[in-house]
Amino acid sequence: MDERARLAAEGVRVVVIGNGRVEHARNFAGEYGKGLPLYTDPTLKTYDALGARRGLMSSVHPGVFRRGAEASKRGFSQGATQGTALQQGGALGVRPDGSVWFRQLSDHAGDHFKIEDVITAHRKS
Repeated sequence: MDERARLAAEGVRVVVIGNGRVEHARNFAGEYGKGLPLYTDPTLKTYDALGARRGLMSSVHPGVFRRGAEASKRGFSQGATQGTALQQGGALGVRPDGSVWFRQLSDHAGDHFKIEDVITAHRKS
């Protein structure tokens, strides 16, 4: 079962917020986000409100190179950067009442959340 299917089976609804232009969001949706609600915030206000990291040091962190090598071994390669290259992301689990049950902000590029952590947090919420 893929990660999206695992989350759906747990009752987790995934929404993606990017930081590029609308054309970038369309490109992402066509390649990775089929069937996902997808929004974009080129102003980065959403990222600022969440306290997401942005800057050169989070993009050239030693972990970036390690993660890149791991991804390459699994057959993944970095495509063209779309949006703000220095902006880091994360994941947020929010209940319908607005309360947060999961929060993980990336320390550096490639610092992705683990699906198991999301599922565990959702089950405890």
